[in-house]
Amino acid sequence: MLLSTSSVKQLFEGSQKGIIGHLFYGLKNLLLHLRRAKKDLADATVLHHPSADASLAIVVDASDTAVGAALHQQTSKGWKPLVFFSKTLSLAQWRYGEYDRELLAAYMAIK
Repeated sequence: MLLSTSSVKQLFEGSQKGIIGHLFYGLKNLLLHLRRAKKDLADATVLHHPSADASLAIVVDASDTAVGAALHQQTSKGWKPLVFFSKTLSLAQWRYGEYDRELLAAYMAIK
């Protein structure tokens, strides 16, 4: 589970029945959901230490305005992330095609 959407939703929902009557309950609930959301976020992605004998893979992605990459290593429990990279593209790079932006992401990640 990456991030509990119910926890995040509760953080941004206000009481519909009045502020005074639900102030204590609301604050208590808010703190509970904030702690849960922080824990879910912290547990979502744990970076691992590299192993000299593990296989490596670079995973890239590109949008119209930014590129990103992640270096993963294969372990007995599957692929685990080692490091992440992201960069906002320049105005000239926005005009690149999808393939070229993903190739640029791989180049930038290796560089």
